[in-house]
Amino acid sequence: MAIKVEINRSYEWTESGKLSGVSRRELEVLALSAEGYENKEIAEILGLQYQSVKNHMFSLTKKLKANNSSQALAIAVGCRLLKIDNPETAEPVVYTKTEKFLRLLLSEGEDTQLTKKIKKWMLMHGIDVDI
Repeated sequence: MAIKVEINRSYEWTESGKLSGVSRRELEVLALSAEGYENKEIAEILGLQYQSVKNHMFSLTKKLKANNSSQALAIAVGCRLLKIDNPETAEPVVYTKTEKFLRLLLSEGEDTQLTKKIKKWMLMHGIDVDI
């Protein structure tokens, strides 16, 4: 089963992201690990030394106060640092009324101060702004 794990684009701005102190590189290592890559493969993909991958995973686990990488993944997803997409079981995206309203405002196409504020707010709250 192929899954895709992505770093939430606004993780740096979420409260849980700020509090965790997790680096983007640590999240990249965790995301690739969750997709099924071994540490050696992750090192090749990211252009790192094998030991660096292990160090990033260890550091991430400690920062998230997890007992192992599986628990770290669960915490990272729960804190909205990562998002997991499984195209084989993907269900249609359901938006809240607020998200629908904001998307309607943004779909008008004008790049006003209001639309900039809306996009910033949506990013800060982990809402995908690609329309």
